[in-house]
Amino acid sequence: MALNRSLVAIIARRNPSIWEEIIGPLGPLGRFDSVALNPQPLPPVQRVALNPQPLPPGVEYGTTVGVELVRAAGLAQLLRLPFELVTEDICPPPRTRPPIPWPPAPWPPRPDPWRHSGEDFDNDFDFGFAVGLAFVLESSAHGWEQLDGAGALERVHDAAFTTAERLGG
Repeated sequence: MALNRSLVAIIARRNPSIWEEIIGPLGPLGRFDSVALNPQPLPPVQRVALNPQPLPPGVEYGTTVGVELVRAAGLAQLLRLPFELVTEDICPPPRTRPPIPWPPAPWPPRPDPWRHSGEDFDNDFDFGFAVGLAFVLESSAHGWEQLDGAGALERVHDAAFTTAERLGG
């Protein structure tokens, strides 16, 4: 199985400054360009301490679900149990408004079942969940592609990637 889709492009649609880090003068490709233009030795790069920021809750939740799915597939293989998933239960498609009821009811319903702030749907959480899930499944594909449940994990990855593409743009 070859997973050849680029999650970086989807994430960069929301945050274009990522391309500056990859291609720009501070990124690795920019360093190669500066070496090509100036054949003299480069001065040492001043290292800046990393300032780790917490992950958004959707991304953290998506990565945790992805790790547990791969672990469950491996355990099912070890115990010789079938491993099948309902993809829509793991990575649901983007939510849409329900059909208009008759007689008309106030919108949004109270209490709002989708968000606690009463605003529209939380697309940022869904986007983060889908990106986190797709990232974990894509980065660990070398470990689970030989498992019996690889087809189910691949379907979950495709659903997560499709959701991230749809919500990312």
